[in-house]
Amino acid sequence: MYFVPWFITTYLPLFINVLERSYIDECEDVAAVSINEINNLISQNNYLGLYVKVLGEHIGSLDKKLDELTAMIIQIKNDLKVSDKALTAKTNSEALTMSTPVQRPHDIKYLKFKSIKSF
Repeated sequence: MYFVPWFITTYLPLFINVLERSYIDECEDVAAVSINEINNLISQNNYLGLYVKVLGEHIGSLDKKLDELTAMIIQIKNDLKVSDKALTAKTNSEALTMSTPVQRPHDIKYLKFKSIKSF
């Protein structure tokens, strides 16, 4: 009951503005649009075209983001290969130094430890 007046006052002026923009010629003259033409356009507008357009834009943006992500993964993979080569390119002496176990220091003959309580 109240939907029709609300719809007409809310959306129809905006729709007419869009129609007027569509019919503006080079001299900035607006073509006359009849109510029958507006009713035909409203009845033909099933929003499928708009839905397909928006869906296509989303798919296009996802495709672009996937391309960027693929490029980033390839870059990270190449960086890891370069750093892996740098780690394995050590000389034999460095590898030998790294492979020797850590030993406790040699004993000093005249060094005696005192307990903390004695201080």
